[in-house]
Amino acid sequence: MQTKQIQPFIFNSGSYEKYPDGKKYAHESFLPSKINIPYIFNDMRIASLLEEASAQLADLNRYSYSIPNIDFFIGMHILNEAINSSDIEGIHTTMEDAVLPEKKIAPEQADNVAEVRSYTAALQQGIEMMETLPISTRLLKEIHKVLMTTGRGDKLHLGQIRKTQNWVGGDNFKTASFVPPHHNHLKDLLTDLELFWHNCDLSIPNLIKIALFHYQFETIHPFTDGNGRLGRIAIILQLIELGILEQPILHISNFFKRNRISYYDSLTAVREKNDMNQWVIFFLNSIVETSKIAKKRLTKIMALCKRYEKRIARLGRRSELAHELLSILYYHPVIDTGQVVEALEISERSALYLLKNFQGLGLLHELTGQKRHRLFSLYRYIRIFEE
Repeated sequence: MQTKQIQPFIFNSGSYEKYPDGKKYAHESFLPSKINIPYIFNDMRIASLLEEASAQLADLNRYSYSIPNIDFFIGMHILNEAINSSDIEGIHTTMEDAVLPEKKIAPEQADNVAEVRSYTAALQQGIEMMETLPISTRLLKEIHKVLMTTGRGDKLHLGQIRKTQNWVGGDNFKTASFVPPHHNHLKDLLTDLELFWHNCDLSIPNLIKIALFHYQFETIHPFTDGNGRLGRIAIILQLIELGILEQPILHISNFFKRNRISYYDSLTAVREKNDMNQWVIFFLNSIVETSKIAKKRLTKIMALCKRYEKRIARLGRRSELAHELLSILYYHPVIDTGQVVEALEISERSALYLLKNFQGLGLLHELTGQKRHRLFSLYRYIRIFEE
């Protein structure tokens, strides 16, 4: 009896095709293969990493449940993700700049901070919208509108799938490191991507499915601008939609930033060598490492909060008001006197006295060195997110 030979799975990433580019020259754009097909991983490293990544995420999710008032810290987690994701695209700012009151931001940093804050708003908008709308092209278009509202990006096509050819890297098609598919293909490619994400019959592990989605989305590059940041927002939203994480506390862009060359090289290797396995391995490694870092960060935050609580207890009858201020500082860790007056509904004199108490306890650091219009920073808390 002849044994039937099992054919090995071969991933075909797609092919290049020529399209006319004005009157000067023709460029080659990359047309990816449809992705709504079964994917079989035959590399045992993937199986091992998938198990570890799933365990790390489950542990991180459980850990987040044990933290009282975790909502206090979510805004800073989202902001940290926004800063790192934007940094990959050459939009550089610091955590301290990003949390400054609007009127205190230096003019040369204004655009960068605006783009980081738009990223934060886009991610928060996406989380809210998923209560009524699943991850889809429609959802991504709505998030794109928020993401690109401020800063220096393309304002003319907010939330619109591109109708022109774009490119990645370089000054034109000739010098580009990658030219995505022609816009004539985008409708079919995005429909296929959406079907893939919601296709429960493929039996692909969720984390691998997220990895495949991210690769395909970045390859399609459906918007004229903001694709990298939007693709990384989608990863966080997918983890939440699938119930893998309850809160956006995974800073995956930090891993991508620290391994930027490998990140881009890994995506390129799929297109050039049909090697999807190495990208999945890279992605799962990012989940493992980032989950570990997130748990360490949460541990440090909770230890710091306990120290703050003990110090505030020394204030006696003013400790209740001090607790209110501390809760505000977790959301807005750089603050001025006016904001304290407004938030706590107290007099300026009382606000100044309370801020002086916080300085004396070692909680706050004054940033300006001035006698008027001073800024106070919950600096040790901010530093945890910068590590």
